[in-house]
Amino acid sequence: MFIYNATKDTLDNYKMSLKEALDLAIMMKVLPKFHGTKQKLEEPIRELLELFWKKSSQGKVPKEVLDPKSMPIFRGSKLKVDNLDVNTDYPHTVKKLIEILYKLKTQGFASFM
Repeated sequence: MFIYNATKDTLDNYKMSLKEALDLAIMMKVLPKFHGTKQKLEEPIRELLELFWKKSSQGKVPKEVLDPKSMPIFRGSKLKVDNLDVNTDYPHTVKKLIEILYKLKTQGFASFM
């Protein structure tokens, strides 16, 4: 229902793209279900991150993004990690997955909040 309403023209003629609506829906409805220990969540979070990552030249999430010592910075849909510049179609979902992965690596436990 959210995706249907978000992609429909509104009174002020604002219409979200399907990818943007899907990105927000996943972040709001799917990701809050993930909470638990590093042993339980690390692999599923990495797999989801790979799934939503827009293919770079290698097609894999760069190691710099997965390193807890270098927390990525988002500017709009652009992700900056050191000299790495990556564009993603799902910026909200990718950002939240990276935050969850960072918490798992540093604290051993993570939740959506």
